[in-house]
Amino acid sequence: MTALFSGEPVHRALSRLSIAHPAATLASWILVGAACAYLALDLGVDTSTGSILNRAAPEWSRYEASVREFGSDEVLVVGIDAALVDHASVLEIDEHLGKIAGVSRVESLASLSVPAEVGGDLRFAPPTFGHSLEEAIALALSSDLAKNSVVSKDGSLVAWIVFPESNYQSYDRLVASVLRAAPSGAWVSGVPVYRSESNKVTRSELRRLMPVSLAALLVVGWLVLGRLRLAVVALLPGVLATLVVAALMVMAGTSVTFMTMVLPPILLALGVAYAIHPIVASAGEGASFGHLIQKADGVALSGLTTVIGLLSAALVPIPAVRELGGFGAAGVMVATFCAISLVPSLAWAFDARRPLRRIGAVGPSLLVIPQWCGVHPRSVVVLWLLLFGVGLVGLRVGTVDTDATRWFGSNTRINIDYQAISRGLSGISPINVVVERVDGRSMVGRADRDQLAAFVRYLRDRSEVGYAVSIAELLAELRIAFSSGPGEAGVEQLLLVAEGEPQLRYLLTPDYARANVPMRVRDNSSAALLALADDAEGWWADLSDYDATATGIMFEFARAEDAIAWGQSASLLVASVVVGLVLLWALGPGVLCAVALLTNLCPVVLVAGLMGLGRIPLDAATVVLGALAIGIGVDDTLHLSLAYVRNRRGSSRSSAVQAAYLEVAPAITSSTVVVAVGFSVLATSEFLLVSQLGLLTLVAAIVCWLADLTLLAAGLNLGRAQDA
Repeated sequence: MTALFSGEPVHRALSRLSIAHPAATLASWILVGAACAYLALDLGVDTSTGSILNRAAPEWSRYEASVREFGSDEVLVVGIDAALVDHASVLEIDEHLGKIAGVSRVESLASLSVPAEVGGDLRFAPPTFGHSLEEAIALALSSDLAKNSVVSKDGSLVAWIVFPESNYQSYDRLVASVLRAAPSGAWVSGVPVYRSESNKVTRSELRRLMPVSLAALLVVGWLVLGRLRLAVVALLPGVLATLVVAALMVMAGTSVTFMTMVLPPILLALGVAYAIHPIVASAGEGASFGHLIQKADGVALSGLTTVIGLLSAALVPIPAVRELGGFGAAGVMVATFCAISLVPSLAWAFDARRPLRRIGAVGPSLLVIPQWCGVHPRSVVVLWLLLFGVGLVGLRVGTVDTDATRWFGSNTRINIDYQAISRGLSGISPINVVVERVDGRSMVGRADRDQLAAFVRYLRDRSEVGYAVSIAELLAELRIAFSSGPGEAGVEQLLLVAEGEPQLRYLLTPDYARANVPMRVRDNSSAALLALADDAEGWWADLSDYDATATGIMFEFARAEDAIAWGQSASLLVASVVVGLVLLWALGPGVLCAVALLTNLCPVVLVAGLMGLGRIPLDAATVVLGALAIGIGVDDTLHLSLAYVRNRRGSSRSSAVQAAYLEVAPAITSSTVVVAVGFSVLATSEFLLVSQLGLLTLVAAIVCWLADLTLLAAGLNLGRAQDA
């Protein structure tokens, strides 16, 4: 087995210098922290969910082009039981909604124009024009433009469809105004509602998570270490890392986003976990200056592997995720340097050789587990291989999907409204299909209208599609309404009648070259939206004369979320390979490296497999789970492996294993407790994106700890019969 290091590497030299000059080390880090804290005062916050959109992709350019041509497709749906409103209130609510700043137009029984013959002339008029509410509902049910949009198919619900202005971004203000204007007892839902609610929850969690994490980690550090000042020292790497990351974000012109909001709790938890190792090494009568410096090896390599895992997020083609990985990696590097310089210098200066009684009692108590595993190594390895197989089975049945409606509790107002509107009306998730002829000719010819009508029928037959319409339906209704005129009125004449109506602009470009087929979908999951978009494009792909492109804001969200989820798989694979190479370099080729690699792969695969078996999809919530699981697992494995290497010289394999666990088990158990508490804070979030990451990382930390106590011990003892 090759030695880990030769000579005096940089991290050991830094640790030695820092311990020798604690005052200078402390002063240097204070200056760094103060400078970064000053810069961090200018840090902005952008909690919009739009930060995860990939605006560099060609699909986004196509979406922007569709917005310019047909208008915004984001809608707010206000629905209510028809028995709770009358003719006058429908008109009044429509007027109030139309006056809200940022609203482009409103469609309702009072404002959605449908073709009708009025006074012998063909014109567009809302169903309520000259009619009672009951007559207006009956008229709307006869129109494909209104049915299941402003009125449910059975006529029991009426709705107002609020269209924001193109590129309008003040979702909080818009949603608040719509809620105020909505009648009592109404349901309000739509993409802007979820974006606004996500913004509010994100800002709330930003204010809550940092202080709660600090308090929880301080308390658990105090309980584990037994001395308050050591608990404060253990917090320093995470605090300084958070300040440096905030300063770097200011210098890069980046705000705290929907994704990077989880970085402070993560850095705090990892920083304390790294700090515990040098703190424990400085305690007890057997502590020595040299032994403390040796601990820098494990901390440095642990930080390196976590950095690698986070940097692998660069494989995800979403700028917000890359920022999360890049700034997270920078924060881990700072926490690592702090844990090998400031922490050991303060620990040695404050509490050199003073025993930590609570931690000291952990080693002998836990030793029974690796001892038993050393006696039955094959059984333990077989058990873990079986668990590894379970993980692989779970991976095969796992799904890649994100649904914003699952980010909030099922009993929350936002989801109750969503379910009511999805069941009774059309759903809220918009997707557009823009169709044009390959030869560039008009899309209003007879054959073109027939194809559009057939396509709309195909969409309406799908259970997830609540509403779909095209220019073909508008022209068909115009022909029916044109009863007093020629039976075969020309299309150009019909379009002139509709000129200036909002529906026409929403369905057809002024040159008639491109037709838009807007639909609203009841299923908000990214997998369902992408499948529907793919099927819609596939329907037109069979017709060689046409070119069709699916687009829309929910299509863009679904595409981004899908890229995030699939990117996790690729980044996890790359991170595993690179971490394997790091272990090979650090531990050398042989049984130890193979066992260490298996000890880290098994928990990651098992946790990922349990997600699949538990129907927990890969989504935006789990984007850094793999990187964190690898970083946490490798941390403990490296400290145990390096202790084994040191104790193996001149000792039997079983003696070296026992000595390594006696030395390191207290620290890795304490760090696991700290990490578990740190991520438990995230798990308490009311926002699923945050709580799911916290809960799964908590599970991963515990599984990694069990693997280090059992699988690593068993693997190291497999060849004990060969000992002299």
